[in-house]
Amino acid sequence: MAKLFNRAKMTTSTTGTGTITLGSASVGFQSFADAGVSNGDVVQYVIEEVNNFEIGTGTYTASGTTLTRTVQESSNSDNAINLAGNAVVFISAVASDLNILQNAGSTKVAATASGATVTGNLSITGTVDGRDIAADGVKLDTVETNADVTDSANVGSSLTGFSTGTDAVSSDLIPVYDVSASAWEKQTISNAALQGPTGPTGPAGGDGPTGPTGQKGQKGEVGNTGGDGPTGPTGPQGQKGQKGQTGATGPTGSTGPTGPTGSTGPTGQKGQKGEVGSTGPNGPTGPTGGAGPTGQKGQKGQTGSTGSTGGTGPTGPTGPNGPTGPTGGTGPTGQKGQKGQQGEFPSGTKMLFQQTSAPTGWTKSTSHNNKALRVVTGSVSSGGNSSFTTIFANRTSGSTSAGGTVGSHTLTTSQMPSHSHVQGFAGLNSTASFGVSSTGSVGNVNSQNGISTSNHANTSSVGGGSSHNHSFSGSSHTHSLDMRVQYVDLIIATKD
Repeated sequence: MAKLFNRAKMTTSTTGTGTITLGSASVGFQSFADAGVSNGDVVQYVIEEVNNFEIGTGTYTASGTTLTRTVQESSNSDNAINLAGNAVVFISAVASDLNILQNAGSTKVAATASGATVTGNLSITGTVDGRDIAADGVKLDTVETNADVTDSANVGSSLTGFSTGTDAVSSDLIPVYDVSASAWEKQTISNAALQGPTGPTGPAGGDGPTGPTGQKGQKGEVGNTGGDGPTGPTGPQGQKGQKGQTGATGPTGSTGPTGPTGSTGPTGQKGQKGEVGSTGPNGPTGPTGGAGPTGQKGQKGQTGSTGSTGGTGPTGPTGPNGPTGPTGGTGPTGQKGQKGQQGEFPSGTKMLFQQTSAPTGWTKSTSHNNKALRVVTGSVSSGGNSSFTTIFANRTSGSTSAGGTVGSHTLTTSQMPSHSHVQGFAGLNSTASFGVSSTGSVGNVNSQNGISTSNHANTSSVGGGSSHNHSFSGSSHTHSLDMRVQYVDLIIATKD
C-alpha cells in the first residue's frame, strides 16, 4: 500500500510518459527526502501541469531522485499524461485513503459496506458496550479448564430444569461416560440400553459349500543359472592352415671395404689467363686550399615588432591638506572585532597572471618586458642580451655567391696508380737470332743467341711532373628561417 508524507512537493523537467526525475522543492514545501521518504518507498502522488493532472502510486529511488508512475486516474483517459517539462509532483491522500487506517504503508483497518476488516491484533484497554474485554477475556481463557459437569449447584440444576419429554426414540442421543476410555462420549439410546449376560455358545453349523476357484497365481521368477558342466572330449585335428605372409625385409648390410686407387688421369688443359687486378686505393686528400674571398654583406634585418606599452607612471604629489575641522565628541567604544583571517598569499609574493592589469590587491611589475621565462633550481635572477621578439623573428639571409681555385699538388710515385712499361731493342749484332730464353729484372734482357744485354733501350719518359689547378664556381642564393614561435603574454604582479 502507498505511504503518505507531509508537505512534500517538487518540480520536474521530465518530458514524456515515463519515469520522472525530481528537481527541487517548490516554494513553501520540502523535498521527498526531507519529508522522510526512503529509497524503495511506494507513495501516493499527484502530478499537475497546466490543465493536465495524474494521480497514482510510484516507487521512489533516492539515487538519481526518480519516481515511477502507476496511473490510477488522469486527464488523459486514466493513462499517463505526456509531460512537457514544467510539471510539479506532490504526495497527497486520495478519496480511497479516507476509508482505511494504515501503519508504515500497511493497511490495518479497511471500511466496507457491511462493516470493517481488521488485519492484525486488537489491543483494547477500555470497555466495549460496557463490558471490560480485558477482564472478561481472562475468564473466557479458563472456561474449558475449569468446566465441571458434576457441579450439582450449576450443572445439576440446569439439567433438572429441562422439560420432561415422552417422545424419545432409540436414535436419540444421550451423554455416556466410557469408563474404559476415561472419556465422555455420546451414544444413541438403543446403544446405551443395559444388556443381559452372554448366552451359551450354539451348536456348530454344517460345512458351507466349496468356494469358487481362486485366480491363477503369478508366474514364478526365472531360477539362477546352473554351474559349468565337465569338459567335453578333445575334438579331431583341424585342417592345415593357409601359407603365412612374406616377412618384412631385413636391414641393409654393412658397407664393404674400399677398392684400390685408380690410375692418374691425363693432365688438364692450361688454365685461362688471370683477370686484371683491381684498382688500388685512392691516395690521401691534398692540403686545404686558401680561404676564398669574403662574401657580400647580408641584407638588412626586418624591423622588430613594437614593444608592449610601458607601465603607468607614478602618482602625482598629494595636494595640500584642508583646514582642520573642530574635534567631535568621543563616540561610544565599539565591540571588539573578530580576528581577521590570514591572507592566502603573504605580502611581497610574486605571481604570473594572463591579464593586462594586476588583480585587486596586487601591483603590476614593469621591470621585465619582452623576455622569456627560465625555470631554475637555485637562486632566481635575470640576464641575457636580446629581447624575445628579436631572437624569435622571421630571418632571411642576403644573396651569396661562391667561387675560387683549388691549391696545386704534385703526385708522388707512391700516389700514382700501379702500372708497367714494355721495353724495345735498339739493335742486333751479326750473330743475332730471334728468341728469348729468359728474362731478368725489369728493364733488362739476358744475352741469348746474339742479343746483347747492352743492345736494349728504355721507353721515353712521360709526364712533366708539374703542379696543376682545379677550379669551381657557384651561383648566388639566400636562406630563410621563420623563428616566430607562438606565445602567450603574461604579467608579473606583487602582492600588496
